[in-house]
Amino acid sequence: MKKNKEVFVQSTKKFCDTTTLHGFKYIYDKNLSIFERLFFGISIAAVCVVSTNFIFNVYQKWNKNPVIVGIDPVLTFINKVPFPAITICNMNQVLKSKVVEGNYSKDSAEYAMLLSLCNIAVTPDMISNRTTSTNWDTYSSFLSECAQPCSAMLLKCTFGGIVNNCSEIFLPVLTDEGLCCVFNTVSTQYMFTRSALSRINNSIPNRYVPIDWNIESGYPPDLPQHYYPRVATGPGESLGFSVILNAEVDDYYCSSTNTAGFKILLHNPTETPLVKEMGLTLQAGYETKFRIMPDKSDANEDIRSIKPAYRQCVFNNENPLLYYRTYSRRNCEMECEAQLFLEKCNCIKYYMPRIYSNSSVCGIKDIPCIQNISRSSTAFKSKEMTCIDICMPSCFDLTFLPVSFSAPIVTEDFKIRENFIQSYNRSYAKSNIAIVNFYYKENSFRSSVKSQYIGITEFLSNTGGLMGLFIGFSFISLVEIFYYAVIKPFSSIKKQQKGEKKAPTKRKIRVLYSSRYHRALNSRTYIGAMTMNGYRANRCPCRI
Repeated sequence: MKKNKEVFVQSTKKFCDTTTLHGFKYIYDKNLSIFERLFFGISIAAVCVVSTNFIFNVYQKWNKNPVIVGIDPVLTFINKVPFPAITICNMNQVLKSKVVEGNYSKDSAEYAMLLSLCNIAVTPDMISNRTTSTNWDTYSSFLSECAQPCSAMLLKCTFGGIVNNCSEIFLPVLTDEGLCCVFNTVSTQYMFTRSALSRINNSIPNRYVPIDWNIESGYPPDLPQHYYPRVATGPGESLGFSVILNAEVDDYYCSSTNTAGFKILLHNPTETPLVKEMGLTLQAGYETKFRIMPDKSDANEDIRSIKPAYRQCVFNNENPLLYYRTYSRRNCEMECEAQLFLEKCNCIKYYMPRIYSNSSVCGIKDIPCIQNISRSSTAFKSKEMTCIDICMPSCFDLTFLPVSFSAPIVTEDFKIRENFIQSYNRSYAKSNIAIVNFYYKENSFRSSVKSQYIGITEFLSNTGGLMGLFIGFSFISLVEIFYYAVIKPFSSIKKQQKGEKKAPTKRKIRVLYSSRYHRALNSRTYIGAMTMNGYRANRCPCRI
């Protein structure tokens, strides 16, 4: 054991004498005094502590802030992303003529649905009279029969300068505002999973081929002539999307707001719209122009190796949802809330996708439970996390930011650009008609891109730079340390052990010397004999 210790001491001394690291050769220099050697030893230790602290700061920066969001140097053209999905809702979800025709009693399920759609304050006696929740079929049938149909609300549609049949490009959809009409959304077969059940038949007409689009994978390379969701043909109002709407104010039973008109939401085609919470109001009797500014987020593939908690975003295949095929934060929150309502209130709101066929629609009796959950600061109290905490942003995202400008429709008797309005009475148009134009301002835009802020290469470069600055460290220094700490001591110990095993005894030494003596004597005799016979001694091949 003592010899092994001496081997390691000698190896360390040899390392200090020959290493390329600065200052180590002075530690074992016997020409220096103890004070001088101690001074260099303390200095090297202090330098190592300081450099380790700097390296730890670099590691913390690499570990906690690995992603940087920058501007993509490559332009994104508007024909590479779909035109925004546009959801339009009439603020009146129930026609007065239908209510009068139905003559619903206050104890009926239909009357409870009227109160829910009109956002009428519910009194305790209304809740006490309700013992059961409404089923899905009853709610869907009531909305389809009593709400204004898309064919009546949409009078004229123009996309890319070409007049389109509104019934072919707009589909009915259930939202938190009621029954609405949506343009340019992904088909339900690509919106929801197979286990999710749709409530409204909104299949795309045969003329258009539904495309399985999402922001991460984009469009397939080979596209048919007519597909859905569609892309813009160019910038400007003439190549945008225009629609003329009819509010039918005279048939209003109630309004979800304090005005008469419409609510509009521009959203990602793969998301269920939340018009009530995020929609923009559109007053009847006005022409409104929406200038669209797309906001697209991309991510480099190299950030997949970073944990989602550190990169603060999720790829589409990392967090599969139960209801939706495409992951987004809004889809995740919608699904999270649906599961929460089902768990706490034993029902789901009518506009949420359902995965269980036997689940019921939340009715009046469930309003207190719904309000308690909506107002609660913790969605899952057992985990003390909200749906916002659970659902992280998507690494790939697409949103649309509209800038609106409005002007009233003229009532004077003179020619206007839209001849379609001429067929209506000017006073009727002022109270019921709304003209909306959606268009891009530019032909291209710049998206934001998430990339590695400090990768493994940058981390090693910073670490090597700090170590080289303080003590002249390099990868060859690692080789030297490994050699003098492991290989050389191990080799020396092995040689020492091998030499001890092969060392001869005293008797063997005497025999060895004796045999060598006799061989030498015989060799000399043989050489002498050869000399006497006339041969030169140097011709003898034998050597002593």
